[in-house]
Amino acid sequence: MLNSQHVTVVKFTLLILAIAVVAYMAVKTPIRPVREMNSAIAAFDLSGATLASQSTSSAQVAHQASNQDASPTSDPVRVIVYYFHITARCDRCIRLEEWAKEAVLDGFPDALKAGRLEWRAVDVEKPENDHFIDDYQLTDKSLVVAQIRGGKSTRYKVLEDTWSLLDEKDGFLVYVRNEVRPYLAKG
Repeated sequence: MLNSQHVTVVKFTLLILAIAVVAYMAVKTPIRPVREMNSAIAAFDLSGATLASQSTSSAQVAHQASNQDASPTSDPVRVIVYYFHITARCDRCIRLEEWAKEAVLDGFPDALKAGRLEWRAVDVEKPENDHFIDDYQLTDKSLVVAQIRGGKSTRYKVLEDTWSLLDEKDGFLVYVRNEVRPYLAKG
């Protein structure tokens, strides 16, 4: 039988474990704002020794993404290439944005002119943009291709290989264009 001292030790241990998990998440997801990490710690209920769930279902993510990407347009199908970044950026982050923008603007001038394709650089540390972290399940600064149909995000892809190609401009441009092309073709 557990006495009150044992219960206190168990609760304290669970709190330390919760803090360790939150710290690990902060290291693994550097783009996620600190205030969200703090809310996970605040959700810990010492009286019941439980940790509130901070997860979002895939249906909620899809719904959030679809609502956030809605904007008036005459064409119900379009593709948005996002570069999600934080406010402070290193040389490689800036290079990624420049090369990605070049890949889109120089690679698809007709689609851009027709309004079927858009380029957007988005600072996710701004309060009005932090929803994108959950909408697109971002874990770092990322390039994302999203197809928007009828004002709703119907599918997207985080272009994971962009960081490994930052020393090879031609390969980077080809990679980004090859990932965007199928999204435009399915419109």
